[in-house]
Amino acid sequence: MIRFPIDGRTSPAYADEKVASEVATLKLIREQTDIPVPEVRAWGLACHDPLGLGPFIMSEFVSGLKLSDVLAVAEPGTSLLREDMGEDELRMVYGQFARYLLQLFRLDFPQIGSLPTE
Repeated sequence: MIRFPIDGRTSPAYADEKVASEVATLKLIREQTDIPVPEVRAWGLACHDPLGLGPFIMSEFVSGLKLSDVLAVAEPGTSLLREDMGEDELRMVYGQFARYLLQLFRLDFPQIGSLPTE
C-alpha cells in the first residue's frame, strides 16, 4: 500500500515532518506493543523525490474490520450501535480496544515532543 499526505489537509511545509513522524510512531507501536499496525517497507521525503510526488509511505496492508463497520448501524450519518449486537460481541470489541489503549498508556517518554526520526 502506498500513502501520500492529502493535499489541503496537510500544509506542504509540514508534509515531510508528518510522514517522518508517522513512520516513527508506527515503528514504536510495532516494537513495543502487540497492536496490529502495518510494517513500513519504504518511505521518503519530498526533498528526495525527483518526480515531485511528495513524501510517501509504502507499507503492508493490515487486514481486519473497521470498528465502525462492526459496531455502527448501516444507515449513513448515524452513530448508533447495531441492535443485533450481542453482549459477548460488545465485551470482546471493547475488551480488545481497552487492551490496546492500556498498551499505549504504558509507553513512557522522557519529554514532550515528537518522536525522533531516522
